[in-house]
Parts: sequence; structure tokens; C-alpha cells
Amino acid sequence: MNRNLGRKELKYLRDGGVVIGRKCRIHGTAFFDRKGKLVIGDEVVITRGTTILTHDATAPLRGVTDRPCTVIEDRAFIGIRAIILSGLTIGERAIIGAGAVVTKDVPAREIWAGNPAKKIGEVT
Repeated sequence: MNRNLGRKELKYLRDGGVVIGRKCRIHGTAFFDRKGKLVIGDEVVITRGTTILTHDATAPLRGVTDRPCTVIEDRAFIGIRAIILSGLTIGERAIIGAGAVVTKDVPAREIWAGNPAKKIGEVT
């Protein structure tokens, strides 16, 4: 995702919302919102049973007032039943394996899997 475009879009998501790019395929995915922010780039594939969190339920307990933004950059692939926690970025062309629980930012062109998800390879 063009970082400048992503940041430009975010100003329109001040109170929460979802921005979905062009030519995305999203199948049976749950977005847990609570006024969180979610930006999905172009040509992203999100398979069925995936859960994407866009809020941090513990934030009020920790005194955090800023709403996190979850970003999935261009051409990323999210495998079946993956869980992506709030406030994370999935990099361009990254691949998230089936059943992965993503707890950290995933750099561009990396393959992550497991619970918690960790790098298992790179996209060539």
C-alpha cells in the first residue's frame, strides 16, 4: 500500500471505520470494530474464518485513549482462520498461514505461521 495514501485515508477514519482497496477478495471474515480503524490495501485476499481485531479491549485499563489502526497492505494473503490482533500492520505481499495468531507487525514479503505467528519464510 502506498504509505502516503494510507495515511491520507486514515484522517477520514478519525472516529473509526474501514477502508477497503480495489480488487480485494474477502470471504467470511469477522471484523471486530468498537470504533477501531482498519485499512485494507489493493488486491488483498482474506480467506474464510479470519478474525481481524480493530480495537484493544485492554486499552482503557491501561489508560490508552488513542484508537489503534490495523493495516493490511497491498497483495497480502491471509490464510483460513487466521487471527490478526489490533494495531498491527501486515506488509505488502506478506502471507499469513492458516490458523496463525498474529501478535506482531509482519514485514513485507514474509511468510508467517503458528500461534503466536513467527516468520517461517520469505516471498521470492
